[in-house]
Amino acid sequence: MVIYEAARAIISLRNLTAKELAPAVGVLQLLCTSSKPALRYAAVHTLNAVASNHPAAVTACNLDLEQLIGDPNRSIATLAITTLLKTGNESNVERLLKHVSPFMSEISDEFKIVVLESIHALATKYPKKYTVLLNFLSGLLRDSAGYTFKKAVVVAIESIIKQIPEAKSIGRFVLRVSVNFSQI
Repeated sequence: MVIYEAARAIISLRNLTAKELAPAVGVLQLLCTSSKPALRYAAVHTLNAVASNHPAAVTACNLDLEQLIGDPNRSIATLAITTLLKTGNESNVERLLKHVSPFMSEISDEFKIVVLESIHALATKYPKKYTVLLNFLSGLLRDSAGYTFKKAVVVAIESIIKQIPEAKSIGRFVLRVSVNFSQI
């Protein structure tokens, strides 16, 4: 655990470059494959925090993070997904969503909202992918989930419509179809 604390201490320093973060990220990457769930959780949680400010520094861990999507601990899996969504690039948005889709049916609404927030951030980061993201969000509205989650999906769709003018017609269509679907 000392090695984790050392890596976390390095990461907590301000104004570090990706190159300066690399040794700490490498340690966290190794811990992602630990047999101990607490170490995997600590590592992916810290990588998720790093990815918020330095996504490029974490991309080297993406293969290990993809393995954690199947982790029996849903907290670890959720953090892995959200970290991957933060480090993803425009060319792999569709592939990431394919990983997310089956995962969403396995987690609670609380975790779904966390993943949804990362998906919404992707729409802001890559506005050209609005069609793919709106289609994905449309599917989430059709899934069985609670009111709070579905409301969060609608809010995300509305936000995308407001932020990306080209998304207006598709976004409105998705919302209309969802309203009609829910009345059946």
